[in-house]
Amino acid sequence: MLYDHQAEEQQRKELENYEKLKTWISNPEGNKLNKWFLASRHLNAMEHRMRKLEKRIHEYEAFFSTMRSLMPRVHSVHDIIG
Repeated sequence: MLYDHQAEEQQRKELENYEKLKTWISNPEGNKLNKWFLASRHLNAMEHRMRKLEKRIHEYEAFFSTMRSLMPRVHSVHDIIG
């Protein structure tokens, strides 16, 4: 599999623009709140939720990886059940 430099550059630009958008949304202009301030709070809450879900996914992956390593690879008629 080849490394896709164009896709990597696109992803970097997307992340950079997303960070700029978050900064613009969350910064008040001239001591008045930006009308998009609530959107900023929503973005932050969604990012926090996404990080929590990613952590849970990694925990599940680790659990099932451990279970897979503990289970016999080839089942036979001689395996003990129960």
